[in-house]
Amino acid sequence: MLIQQTYLTNHMTKKQIITIPDDTLRSKSAEIKVFNKDIEKIALDMADTIESYGNQNEAGVALAAVQIGYPVRLVVLKEDDEFIALANPKVIKKSKSAEEDLEGCMSVPQKYGFVMRSKKVKISAQNIKGENIYLDTDGLMARILQHEIDHLNGILFTDHITDDNKIYTLSKDGTLINKQMKTL
Repeated sequence: MLIQQTYLTNHMTKKQIITIPDDTLRSKSAEIKVFNKDIEKIALDMADTIESYGNQNEAGVALAAVQIGYPVRLVVLKEDDEFIALANPKVIKKSKSAEEDLEGCMSVPQKYGFVMRSKKVKISAQNIKGENIYLDTDGLMARILQHEIDHLNGILFTDHITDDNKIYTLSKDGTLINKQMKTL
């Protein structure tokens, strides 16, 4: 469900993003059973936090509620300047074909790494009113949703990386540099 853009004029609550090594990021988020104004407010706070995150070298595109201190199964993502809230999202089908690509995370600041993910995933979720929805995704959207659903299960993108040479640090000038001083 799209979150209405009108909130930007009357709702600006940027939340602090929880970062590693905070143990909150390792907790499994609880299923949302009651859909009310509290859940809607969390989704709006998440959208505000995504919107206000970043600088010339980094930007946020999605967030799991646990990343701002709410251990509930809620994800908000930005697509084409609109925000989409997904409650209780689950991957119900994924393609056998996978690809490795670069990922970053607001909870793992200035770190990036190459992660293998399924190219296509089917997601079941609920909108913020509790109505069931299904999404068939591929490419970047499939990657983002797999990343955010991992957060709901206490998993970080770095957990998928077994080769330290595939982890990069963002320098002040915006260059990504790995342990062997190789740049991207």
